[in-house]
Amino acid sequence: YAKAREYFEEGLQIDQENHHPGGIARELCGLAGAELRDGDRERALDHYLESLRLRYELDDKAGIAFGLEGLATCYASGSPGEANPRLAAQLFGAAEALRKTIGAPCSPSDAEEMQPYLDGARDQLAAAEFELAWQEGGKASLAELVQGLLSET
Repeated sequence: YAKAREYFEEGLQIDQENHHPGGIARELCGLAGAELRDGDRERALDHYLESLRLRYELDDKAGIAFGLEGLATCYASGSPGEANPRLAAQLFGAAEALRKTIGAPCSPSDAEEMQPYLDGARDQLAAAEFELAWQEGGKASLAELVQGLLSET
């Protein structure tokens, strides 16, 4: 993951120098994923949130879904005091609903990569609580959800 972080940081620098917000958002999301898997959850959260902000400003719906899934993996992970499995379930539910709305299903490889985090969130909640959170996320206003996430930073 250290090498992946290096490549994403290099790509991020290039996109910043070229004032390419879509590229910046993609690089931040990739960097966040590498950071999370490398054990740097706090930096991953920061980068996923910044990527989500840019993608929301660009109205990049597929990117927003990907960002919500990334944030969900962050909130599903961490120590019991850090993890927020309810929010993770809501974000996974919101991302799935958005993907259905725009006709952009999650790729099999991304779904496989997220599965342990989804299972972790599910394992930390009672089945009914997980399902309720998932449904709440799926019914949430995208604008309110994203603005709420961004206002916490």
